[in-house]
Amino acid sequence: MASEETFGVRLAKKLRPALPRKYNIETKRSLLYAISFSDDGELQLGQNAAKEPTRGGGTGFEQDLLLFERAHAEAATAIIPRVSVELKFNGITTHDSIVYSEKARRIRTIYPFVRYGLILGGLNHVPARTLRLGLEFDFIVAMPIPVRRQTLDRVAHLLRRELRLSCQLTNILRGRDRVAAVHRRLGFVIEF
Repeated sequence: MASEETFGVRLAKKLRPALPRKYNIETKRSLLYAISFSDDGELQLGQNAAKEPTRGGGTGFEQDLLLFERAHAEAATAIIPRVSVELKFNGITTHDSIVYSEKARRIRTIYPFVRYGLILGGLNHVPARTLRLGLEFDFIVAMPIPVRRQTLDRVAHLLRRELRLSCQLTNILRGRDRVAAVHRRLGFVIEF
């Protein structure tokens, strides 16, 4: 029986060839969810010496799967996150749905362009309570085990789309592109 961690490592390995080369996909990478100032007025980023976000200390959450770019050497951080994916394996609780949705909200306060999703390994469908409580997710996918090639291809297509959306959102938020209207579309797939 596979574990959630094993599922994540295998999924990352299978998806890597289907993603554009400029993006990394890794397990157990952290993202900041808070930035604070010390009482001396110093900015505290919660990063290691390599300028990568670290878990813990009240500033970073570990991500199950993270699709990211490397920043240029002079940047204040080494990682530009694009798509973060929480993984659950063989089930998801009401508590999980609430907590992961809140993680998404907090991470977006630091990285407003990040797309945030949930992949449910070993499930045939997305539970209704997860739809009701996971309002901060940009996508939720149930992946039955064993994972079929068709399902993997569709997830890779979805992730490529989410990468493009993150980059478009970055351009809009930085004022490079302008929009006259925004419409959040909701779509359902009966069998993935």
